[in-house]
Amino acid sequence: MNVETNMNEQDQPGPSRATENKAVEQEPAVPPAGDPATRGASGGGGGDASPINKASHSYGGGGKGKGGEEREGQGIDQIKILRLGVDTLVLSFEGEISPDLDYELMERKNLAQSPYKDEQARAQWPVRGHIFEVSHRGQKPFAYILEDKAFRICLSSGGSKSIPLAYVKISSEFLAHKGPEAAVEELAGIVSEFGEAGVYPMPSRVDLCVDFQTDVSMEAFTRKAWVTRAGGIDSYSRQGSFTGWKIGQGGPISARLYNKSLEITQKSGKTFFIDLWKRAVMDPERPVWRLEFQFMREVLNQLGIRSFEGLMR
Repeated sequence: MNVETNMNEQDQPGPSRATENKAVEQEPAVPPAGDPATRGASGGGGGDASPINKASHSYGGGGKGKGGEEREGQGIDQIKILRLGVDTLVLSFEGEISPDLDYELMERKNLAQSPYKDEQARAQWPVRGHIFEVSHRGQKPFAYILEDKAFRICLSSGGSKSIPLAYVKISSEFLAHKGPEAAVEELAGIVSEFGEAGVYPMPSRVDLCVDFQTDVSMEAFTRKAWVTRAGGIDSYSRQGSFTGWKIGQGGPISARLYNKSLEITQKSGKTFFIDLWKRAVMDPERPVWRLEFQFMREVLNQLGIRSFEGLMR
């Protein structure tokens, strides 16, 4: 069974579920995009995060010298990189759920379906310092959904040998603050509590991103400026303001270029990114843009990436 095909819509970036009925956030309704940005040029990165997320906490791509003067050859139309990172990571774990846990989770799922609030409040499962809400429903083909602010875990029931034990989306906030290696290490420990799990999680989706400021107008690009085999090149606006581009939407590989500052304000509310940008000395008067590439399992397989370790090499 092609698990990825059934899960794509749930893979859309979004915050953790606050209630049993809250849907996982979809791609920004104001498809990626934004307005002109700032000045500067890329600079050195911090060393407090993983190789791919190495700029998540302290990257400062400033374009000025110690005295505040512009570095030679760097005009205001250059790009100032604020952060590089893995924004979305979805992994699958082979294995089989333990019979005892299968029974316990079914009990919690039944509690979540209760019409009584006090019983719904007991639909939780604590494990390794995390307290997961157990959903009142599953997500085909998985029987259970467990979620907190770090992970969204879909688990199979006993006897489901044709699908993975777990299919997990790591939240962008957890990835930003922990880095991908530490996040996956913590996740692997949690999944090991669910039953016989494989030790090599397989990536099903990864989104790589760069946040930046620039004086270059993102709206000024024409469709012919994009070098791509994708059939769809779409631009977006809201209330008369340009918000961004989507290229190859719905395909196994796609790109989004959008006003991240605007998306945070109008859609996601992920203000933790602003704190990370401030550490990189962002210009508060200009918007931050994000360029994001999404790779699904089909493309990862073509690249020979069949494990998380392979992804990080």
